[in-house]
Amino acid sequence: MPSRLTAGALPALALGAAILLCQAARADVPGAGAGVDESALRYYAASRQFARVEAETRRLQRVHPGWQPPKDIWLEELGHGDEEPLWALFAAGKLDALQARIDARRRSQPGWKPSRTLTEKLERKRLRVAVMSAAGEAKWETVASLAARIDGAETDPELLWAAAEGFARSNHPAEAQDILRRTLSGTLDPAARLATVQKAFALLPIGAAEDILAAAKRDPRVSDELGAVAGDVTRARIAAFLHRERSEVVADEEIRPLAESIRLSRDGGGASLLGWYAFARRQNEEALEWFKLAIASGGDAMTAHGLAHTLRRLGHMREAEDVAYAWREPLVQNAILFIDLLEIALTAEKPTRIEPERLERYARVAAETQSGEGAQALAWYATNLCQDDVALAWFERAVAWFPKEATVMGYANSLRRLRRQRDFVEVVNRYDGLFPRVVDLLFKVDDRPSVCDAPVKPPQPQSAYLVMDRPGTDPRNGRGLLVPRPPDEVSVEAPKVRRADFPIPVAAENPRREGRPSEVGRPVPGAAGGWRRDVAERGPLIARRVVGVAAMPYEAFGISLLPAYNGSEASSAFLSSDRVSAGTLWADELAGGASRPVLARRPSAAETAPALSGSRFVGRGRPDAPTTAGTAP
Repeated sequence: MPSRLTAGALPALALGAAILLCQAARADVPGAGAGVDESALRYYAASRQFARVEAETRRLQRVHPGWQPPKDIWLEELGHGDEEPLWALFAAGKLDALQARIDARRRSQPGWKPSRTLTEKLERKRLRVAVMSAAGEAKWETVASLAARIDGAETDPELLWAAAEGFARSNHPAEAQDILRRTLSGTLDPAARLATVQKAFALLPIGAAEDILAAAKRDPRVSDELGAVAGDVTRARIAAFLHRERSEVVADEEIRPLAESIRLSRDGGGASLLGWYAFARRQNEEALEWFKLAIASGGDAMTAHGLAHTLRRLGHMREAEDVAYAWREPLVQNAILFIDLLEIALTAEKPTRIEPERLERYARVAAETQSGEGAQALAWYATNLCQDDVALAWFERAVAWFPKEATVMGYANSLRRLRRQRDFVEVVNRYDGLFPRVVDLLFKVDDRPSVCDAPVKPPQPQSAYLVMDRPGTDPRNGRGLLVPRPPDEVSVEAPKVRRADFPIPVAAENPRREGRPSEVGRPVPGAAGGWRRDVAERGPLIARRVVGVAAMPYEAFGISLLPAYNGSEASSAFLSSDRVSAGTLWADELAGGASRPVLARRPSAAETAPALSGSRFVGRGRPDAPTTAGTAP
């Protein structure tokens, strides 16, 4: 028979064992009730001792102000003594071994099942492992789908942060905001509350993040701790202003401590952020200082981009050009900015003197990046310096890389100034439909004397010491610098051909539009001393037939269109002949009279531009077509 001491010790031992089981049951919830020992409370609730539950609740609230009892307190149940090995596996995180032990026991003991507490805790921990694993692999859609199964009473901050990030990065900001608000109100750990505010500004739109911050300020447990994240909040507000998510500027008294901290720590990222903020507010001198500090502190190519733009605003064009050139490879925007900076000076009507090394560098970058803007800038600069052959080489590349009306007109003008009349007419004919103003070059002949036709004497030196050839000047006309030729240009002597070699095939398009410039469109020796050219029989077809539109006029010359979206290869609309004026080129084409493009006969040898049949020059009609013909649509 047990003694009184032994008998009195049994309830205490039972209580201790039950508390240990309750602690093991809660081992999967890091941070839940941090600093509050709820083991006794959960034991009383599991054993349905209501008076003791109320007494323990009052005691915990006195010791821990602000603490509230868990919502799931009455779901607790006492663990069975035969589950101790199972709880040991659970506490060790060996979930697969635990499940295997449960399955084995069910087979050996029919009708046995684990307690509800163990089952719920196992499911919750499996869910936590799945969410954290998917978040570690950045599978945010998976995280969001798993997070929808999280219990509303969950208080694990790490799990809730991962769920909020999954919702935010899968474009569900409202759900992410709700989870972070719940995390802020449910945790007692001060560090976890501050981290929740930081998470809000990192994941949510600025408006939703400000709502979380306002809720934290209203909470007396959090309001006194927010000074530690003031810098992060300021950075987020500046970033929102730069991304145009926030219209209000950040107060100076809020930026001042952040700026001082960045200067002391030499934070390159923070200095770049303040530099862009000053640049957006057009505080150029301040932006320059911040960008310089950011570059000195390990700034990246985007920081250099801001530095170059700031130097351009301040009028330091040469310095901006050097910065953009130095950082052109890590960031394509810097290469584009480098081309744009010198283009302004190159395309000025009155050319200014530019150092030869700058021109060489610019030409090299323009050729390497195949920049149509850079090529046309060099072409216009050469044109203004009366270097027509160099201008033609750059115009040819500019039209191939980025054709636009002004560039095509410069290309055609260069051909005319070099007296390559046939090539000039072909260029005008090719771009007639795309750039109608190009056709005006045939009708508007400028008879005024050109400055390039007047002889220019080189300036006389002031002393015998200066009698030398100026480096970089054009020895032919002395009008300025010698514009560099394209780096990939290779001079080819005209081949010697026999009369029997004709007709020699020619390229139908700009030879530099496709393939390598040094090979495409160049004549090469063929068999038996003949000549051939690497030219495709038909250029690339880029036009597609449009349903409901009649046949195009140039289809009469054998040009085929790509099939329409429905596979149709024939025109689907036919215009009645009564809508076409008799005697016009259009009427002649609809009748099938045109067979090939023919240029009109020159009225006289004194005219510099060929006469045209009709009001549009595409060689559509016969040589004897009336000159008052209507215009084809």
